[in-house]
Amino acid sequence: MTSRLQFAALLFAVAAAAAGQVVPTPPTPPSAGYGIQAELGLPNTTGYTAVTVPDSGNSASNSANLQAAINAASCNPVGTVIFLPAGVVYDGGITLPAKTCAAGQWVVIRSGAAASALPAAGARTSPSFAPMLPVIETDAVNVDGILVAPAAENYWLSNLEITIDTAALSGKDSTAALVDIGNGTYGAGCFVCSPGEEPSNIVLDRMLLRGSDAPPIGLRRGVAMNCARCAVVNSWIDQIHEVGADTQAIGGWDSTGPWLVDNNYLSAAAENVLVGGADSNMGQNESDLTFTRNYFFKPLSWNPGDAGYAGTNWSVKNLLEFKSGVRVLVEGNVFQNDWLAAQSGRAIVINPTDAGDANNPWVTTSDIAVEYNRIDNTQGFAEVAMAVPGGSSEAATRIALTNNLATNQGVGSGYLFLGVSDATANVTGLATEVLVSHNTTLLSLSAPQVPSSGYEFESEVNGGQAPLVDWAMHNNIWEVGQFQVHGNCSVAGAGSNCFTADAWWDDLPYDTAGLCSAGGQSTIYATHAPACPIADVNAIGFVNGTGGDYALQASSPGHMAATDGTDVGADIAGLNSQIAGVAPPTQAATRRAGRTVF
Repeated sequence: MTSRLQFAALLFAVAAAAAGQVVPTPPTPPSAGYGIQAELGLPNTTGYTAVTVPDSGNSASNSANLQAAINAASCNPVGTVIFLPAGVVYDGGITLPAKTCAAGQWVVIRSGAAASALPAAGARTSPSFAPMLPVIETDAVNVDGILVAPAAENYWLSNLEITIDTAALSGKDSTAALVDIGNGTYGAGCFVCSPGEEPSNIVLDRMLLRGSDAPPIGLRRGVAMNCARCAVVNSWIDQIHEVGADTQAIGGWDSTGPWLVDNNYLSAAAENVLVGGADSNMGQNESDLTFTRNYFFKPLSWNPGDAGYAGTNWSVKNLLEFKSGVRVLVEGNVFQNDWLAAQSGRAIVINPTDAGDANNPWVTTSDIAVEYNRIDNTQGFAEVAMAVPGGSSEAATRIALTNNLATNQGVGSGYLFLGVSDATANVTGLATEVLVSHNTTLLSLSAPQVPSSGYEFESEVNGGQAPLVDWAMHNNIWEVGQFQVHGNCSVAGAGSNCFTADAWWDDLPYDTAGLCSAGGQSTIYATHAPACPIADVNAIGFVNGTGGDYALQASSPGHMAATDGTDVGADIAGLNSQIAGVAPPTQAATRRAGRTVF
């Protein structure tokens, strides 16, 4: 992948570091070995057994016939394709049972519409394709649309709509998932109790998964991703929300990985995607996770402060959160809209946290690369925390935020870094090896002096420990805001600088008049700056900041002034290439007209 070139460049930068400069160790990228080529379209089904489940005129009978076809389907020695006619409704509660499949053989469940009427292989679906899709529709609370059983393998779902019956569920909340892979129940009542029982090779391709905004219905998840070697690609998941509960378009916590989440529209209230956050039976973190070219979106109609607010105060938190996860790539995504609600409204949160009961003391977040992403209209870009007091998680390490562009950032500050070392919290160490480099982070250009901080650091550590070890902020452009760089660090209860000036190198903070003199933890970023002070955004030298072009002019003080000889700030040309076509031209939140189901 392109990202591996970025890792190589980062290693070169380490070798070329200036004397004294803090350069953290880069993350290890996700390992290969998905065993699937989900982004390439359907498997070659030549020679497969073909089965069609026609419309009986009754959705319950349709569902029973579909379940019988799935139970009878073989994937050894060859696979089976099950065709479902467009527009036919099947009741939810479908189970994909365990089968022993020959290598490279699948059970494929797909729309029976002509390929020419469906999105091309590798293209993202959208609600406009709904008339060409069969519909699996759940009409009872806490019943999944599709449940993938323990040890199930080699299922490929393509061009299906999975949704809820709005008439049956109006005014109710459901804790179910539209697609529940592996269930995730922990402990004595576990559904999948060990890594050998995980569902594997499960692919959701060009799927339309939808809850309901109107009428407003609570729904816990689009996809519960508790599986090995599984993928959600080219799909559309929206209207996933509840009042007073966490909801996700995709959420997984009882999984070994790897995952591929590529080219999807993902919209949910609490966390659009959440990794971890509940007890796992797997004995390890979710590992080798890839998130590329996804559009993470929250509609403003969910925001009580917006003129278009629709009237239901869903529980809203962030756009992407890692409470666990090892070897993770987040690249080429667009994150849009978050606000102060149940949490502070930052786009991305990296926060190693067990479920609060010490059952999973190995939980951590490490080797996470967040690169070439666009973030817009959130309360802040990123939050990186060491561990939560009172938990039993291990500290994060090797986190890199590089070549990201964040615009219209609000009162949550551009970045928040939290660290706590507490002997009573069983924290095994402090977060280390954190790099923030080549990012451009801007507050609203029309109101640059909102009460925010460009960077905010808080770390309270025990005696004999340093607050922030091998943390570095290099080659960034950011608006410091009203509170500049805010540091609140202490060692054994006594105030301390969070780190030295060597952690800051070749950054271009602006709106910093009077803040560039030596001394004080809020001004050490200026020691190695190419220019300081820079009075306002115009002095940065963007090609056309008001027009949205944040590349630097040749006359900019940041031009060719970075530690690696390139421009300070995000690689705008590279970023634009990565995110081309990721955000749709419109963000429709409509549902298909109601159906009569007998």
